[in-house]
Amino acid sequence: MSETQHRPDRADPREALPTWVSYLVAAGSSAPSADNGQPWNFSWDGTALTLALDAARAQAGLGADHPAVLLAMGACLENLVQAATRAGLPPAQMQFPGGDHDAFLRISAAGGESVPDAADTSYFTARHTSRVPFSRDPLPSTLLDELQESREGKAQVRVFSAPAQIACIAGLIEAASQARFQNAEIHRWLVASLRLSESQAAQGDGLDVATLGLPPGGRLLMRLIADWRRMSVLNKLGAYKLLAKVEALSVAHCGAVLAVMAPTWGTPDMLSAGRLLERIWLLLNHQGIAVHPYFVLSDQLYRRDTGRLPPAHVAPVNALAGSSRTVFRDGDLQPAVLLRVGRTAAQVPRSRRLPIAQVFASSVLCK
Repeated sequence: MSETQHRPDRADPREALPTWVSYLVAAGSSAPSADNGQPWNFSWDGTALTLALDAARAQAGLGADHPAVLLAMGACLENLVQAATRAGLPPAQMQFPGGDHDAFLRISAAGGESVPDAADTSYFTARHTSRVPFSRDPLPSTLLDELQESREGKAQVRVFSAPAQIACIAGLIEAASQARFQNAEIHRWLVASLRLSESQAAQGDGLDVATLGLPPGGRLLMRLIADWRRMSVLNKLGAYKLLAKVEALSVAHCGAVLAVMAPTWGTPDMLSAGRLLERIWLLLNHQGIAVHPYFVLSDQLYRRDTGRLPPAHVAPVNALAGSSRTVFRDGDLQPAVLLRVGRTAAQVPRSRRLPIAQVFASSVLCK
């Protein structure tokens, strides 16, 4: 990220942008990202809007090539494509450089600067994460059939709605979570993303604990386990098992679990999975169905495949990988991300977003 982007006194760059560019940036920045890290960067050179990876923000989190970061970039890309289509921009004006971190998407200037009937970004900003309990009420079969047929590139969706299927997936989440809560690297990254106070949440990124649906005393527990040394001691008493059990119980209580499947952890497949993830998430939220993403299983499988597991975790995660293949019957595909979906009457706080000046770099405005 450039020094110019960090200046707190910088004016909102959208004030000097064509209307359609401002609209697309607002839509794109509404995309989901792992722990609300928002790894994207937009730029406008007077002729084209470009979506790129913000290397500094990505490296401060999971890393530029981590599947979760690529999923976020794919979700952002999907929002931009849908917004451009709603704005009436023809496909010929959209270029996909192929996953280059410096340019995931370029959208060239249109003939005019108006955005007919599309300036309202509420379609994109209405999408949100709900971490509160869901009911077990079944979802409409017609909707599940539609989701099952969803595709993007080599990515596809698999739907699990039978109670026995959901219970098996909850078991996978529990096993993956046990490994996660014992991993110092993951713990430190997660704690760094937590926003425990209002002033921290006002930054606009990270996990605002108000969005986590914590029970009474939950915020205090987060503060208690934030220190890895303390967490290590608690783990000796079985804390990791308890925390993993709580996570699994949330998965077990839902209308269905959706698995976005892809053949590899590589950039093209993860971008496709991210686009598909965002497309079905928007669809579900606009039908009044809540969504809660789970990446913990995918993260453990990715770490296994890339040799990033602590030695003590290799055997249990190998066993987890075998169980995953049995449950998902994935063949050449693997779960890129899981979605717990269902109905809930609870209203949840929405994750905030970074100020636009921190995710936008304009060579026209910054000269």
